[in-house]
Amino acid sequence: MTDHDNIFTMLTQQKEILAKQSSKIDKIEKALVSISVQEKDIYYMNMRIDAIWRKYDQLMEPDGTIAMLQKCAASCPRGVVEDRLEALDENIKTNLARQWVAIGAIIALMAAIKLFG
Repeated sequence: MTDHDNIFTMLTQQKEILAKQSSKIDKIEKALVSISVQEKDIYYMNMRIDAIWRKYDQLMEPDGTIAMLQKCAASCPRGVVEDRLEALDENIKTNLARQWVAIGAIIALMAAIKLFG
C-alpha cells in the first residue's frame, strides 16, 4: 500500500465516524427539543397551579369570600324570611283557589247561556 491508499482509507474511516457522530448529534438535538417543550409545559403548569393556590387563598383568608358569606349567612334573619315565604305561599294558594272558582263559575255561566239561550 502506498501512502495515498493509507490516507484514503483513513479519510473514509473518518468520514464514517463523522456520519455516525452526525446521526448521534441529530438524536441529541431531537431529545433537547423534546426536553425544552416539556420544560415549557411544566412551567405553564406551575403557573396555573400557583394561580389556583392564589384563588384558594383569597377564598379562605380571614377576610376572604367564604368568611364574608359566613358572616352574611349568620346575620340573615332566617325566621323572618321563612315566615314571609309561608305567608306568600298561603296567598298564592288562596288566589289560585279563587281563580279556579271563578273559572268554574264562568264555565257554568257559558254552559247555562248555551243551554237556555
